[in-house]
Amino acid sequence: MAPAVPPVATASNGAPLPPTGLTASATAGPRGPIVLQDFALIDHLAHFDRERIPERVVHAKGAGAFGYFAVTHDTATKYTIAKLFSSVGKRTPVAVRFSTVGGEQGSADTVRDPRGFAIKFYTEEGNWDLVGNNTPIFFIRDPILFPSFIHTQKRLPNTHFKDDNMMWDFFSLRPETLHQQTFLFSDRGIPDGHRHMNGYGSHTFTNVNAQGEVTYVKYHFKTDQGIRNLPVDEAAALASSDPDYAIRDLYNAIEHQDLPTWTLYIQTMTPEQAAAESVNPFDVTKIWPHSSYPLQEVGRLVLNRNPKNYFAEVEQLAFSPSHMVPGIEPSPDKMLQGRLFSYPDTQRHRLGPNYQQIPVNKPLNELRTYQRDGFMTVDDNMADAPNYFPNSVGGPTEAVAKRYHAYQGEHSVVDKFSTADDDNFSQVGDFYRKTLDAEARERLADNIAGSLVNASKPVQARAVANFFKADSDYGQRVQGKLEELEKAKAMSFRRKTPGIPSSLRSGTKPFLNGQTLVSSGLSELDTALGGGLLLRTLNVVETPVPVSDGASSGLDLSSGASESLAIDLLRYFVAEGVVDGKQRVALVVPGATAFINEQLPLELSLAQRQVKQQIADKEKDDSPLTIAWQYGKYDQKQQKQKQRFCHSYDLSKAMHREMVAANEPIAIDPLSWITETDVGDTYARIYLAIEELVQQQKLGGDGQVLRVGMLGLGSPLLGPADAAHMMALFGFFRQLRALLSQSAGAVCLGLLGSDALSAFPAAFINELRHVSDSVLTLGSFAGTRDLLPAELQEFHGSLTLRKLPQAITSLVDEDDGAAIDLMVRSAERDRDGCPKIVNLGSSKTDAFYERKKYQEVRNKKR
Repeated sequence: MAPAVPPVATASNGAPLPPTGLTASATAGPRGPIVLQDFALIDHLAHFDRERIPERVVHAKGAGAFGYFAVTHDTATKYTIAKLFSSVGKRTPVAVRFSTVGGEQGSADTVRDPRGFAIKFYTEEGNWDLVGNNTPIFFIRDPILFPSFIHTQKRLPNTHFKDDNMMWDFFSLRPETLHQQTFLFSDRGIPDGHRHMNGYGSHTFTNVNAQGEVTYVKYHFKTDQGIRNLPVDEAAALASSDPDYAIRDLYNAIEHQDLPTWTLYIQTMTPEQAAAESVNPFDVTKIWPHSSYPLQEVGRLVLNRNPKNYFAEVEQLAFSPSHMVPGIEPSPDKMLQGRLFSYPDTQRHRLGPNYQQIPVNKPLNELRTYQRDGFMTVDDNMADAPNYFPNSVGGPTEAVAKRYHAYQGEHSVVDKFSTADDDNFSQVGDFYRKTLDAEARERLADNIAGSLVNASKPVQARAVANFFKADSDYGQRVQGKLEELEKAKAMSFRRKTPGIPSSLRSGTKPFLNGQTLVSSGLSELDTALGGGLLLRTLNVVETPVPVSDGASSGLDLSSGASESLAIDLLRYFVAEGVVDGKQRVALVVPGATAFINEQLPLELSLAQRQVKQQIADKEKDDSPLTIAWQYGKYDQKQQKQKQRFCHSYDLSKAMHREMVAANEPIAIDPLSWITETDVGDTYARIYLAIEELVQQQKLGGDGQVLRVGMLGLGSPLLGPADAAHMMALFGFFRQLRALLSQSAGAVCLGLLGSDALSAFPAAFINELRHVSDSVLTLGSFAGTRDLLPAELQEFHGSLTLRKLPQAITSLVDEDDGAAIDLMVRSAERDRDGCPKIVNLGSSKTDAFYERKKYQEVRNKKR
């Protein structure tokens, strides 16, 4: 209640301020400058300049309250001599601070984040700080990783953005985090305020009783208000409308005497039980099963007072796990050991070396130390007591009775012991299967996928692999959710991200629906494809295994002939990017450097180019979708443009090394990794190399096209054709296609050799086709000359379009289901049931696909 007569304001020295001392500065005349003698102004501004102190590195945003802890059961006295547990009904004053972990002081209360749950017990023997969270476990078990972990929860050093990829990269590389990840992304990851969540000491502590017996203890504070969590959409809305929701909820509840309470339980374990445990009882990433170590009720925590001043009583409230009282000691828990140093050290940085003299941190009992001086010494500094020990002038001395337990270590050898091979998955699987119902598991997968989808594909793959190790259903759910989100993300990207106009990209031209084409390096192939290869697509070239009717068809489908054609096609594709000069080229080939230096063909100058019109005998040609080409002699009838779309090459001559060196194609040789990695890691490394190039392309922002050529996919050189190889190859295709679809303008041409097609099951190869944007099947003319029209005797190549790019519709009526793909824009048909042939920008389109040809094929199939 406001006083009837407000007191007069003073300066910091206590002197009363003059009239207008709070509203006007002293100046030399009404319009003159301010004078330095205005102490009230200088004092006011100088203090304002120093109001802010460093925020906590972690747990910066928080709420505080005060109350008491009351013992309700004579349970703890069997295990500890700590006086706060000495008798039923005994009350101990407490201060409690709740907080988020990763956010800054101005962040929202309703984000997905662990919550701090720290309690300061003002006991007659000194302050005991139980500094825990709302989770019984933690992410890591060794404090050496703590700074790195916290960095992943903060912001990128360059952009200052929050980054899911950084977080999941760390998580996926440290499977010990999986237990806390699962808890965090479950419903309990966003509690409905601080009153509706549990608190845990998390660590294992050592209790010592009056007989000197040791018991290991875990502390659990169960909310009496009941567990209540916020749905994701409601939490997001509150983060915008009421970012201080949890602070407000706690304050209002206490203000209206709806006092929040928690019941304290303990779990206990003897040293003998600890030694017999297969799971390390001091590992903070693990729980103690309640079936083996049941909860025992101890007392009740009640909060009944709000802070009188937030800065004085909450911001300056300092906790440290090292603040213990007799009967409560550390355990060998590594994370606890690290926090014993780190927590008081950060308070010395934030508040100064004498932070324990701040009233909210000061113990109730009298201090008798040999600590002296330092910044902000505000008590009597121990008056005239001696500041050295030992002394003979009555200074504080050591206790006579032993008040602590002498720990017996397991090892006499000091070393850095790795825990990387510990079981990080069994307890996670138990939590997933036994604690979460079906609906909670579904929400868990949704929550994880919503964050993990923002990470890179290799990071996603590692994370999902960890989920599978915990429980196969867990992994399958997350993988399924990721695929749904990736699909939606890719569609959204295509709709909303037009990218750099094709007119600004060298060697490209516009296509349907705002898409962009790039040349394959072979004009006839571009024509058959409707103009070229679509940017942001994965295109696969197959070189099929021999078939029984190869002779009758006039085709030699032996691996040697078709492989040769495939390699030549790759040579065109790569050479086109090099010759363009403004496109970036990467080649993933065993012996990639030699391929670039020796196999790229020479580009023909206009004077050297010989033009020959390609003529097909439509009456003798039985294949409706076969195109042929003559190496080194091409028909070039495209209109001249400022930027040439497709060049011509002489395969018999090698590209000048000066041109190759000037354009710096990137060589990626997968064979260099095989000796040190398994097949999955080999494909992962290939993907990472391509992903880095795609990211560089995005950051460059210069409109460069990125061409990626690949040879040897599925090759036995990379690994045997077993289940592991199939899983790795399929995952590589799927991730690469998603990466390309979101790129700034990358296109990939990969060769799937006959050795792979013959080694892997047909069903698997069919699945690979389904995760590609287009599939081209190569064969070669060989047979006798009378099988070929005269016009084709100098040609020796054939190409069958098995699956066309997504922008082009493939449609034909077939009874036996064998696909024959036609390049048409829509499903429109004329009155005879034939597709309407549409010119897709090439004068040769109607020459390849005439109405008569379609009728012949249709009648033949029927």
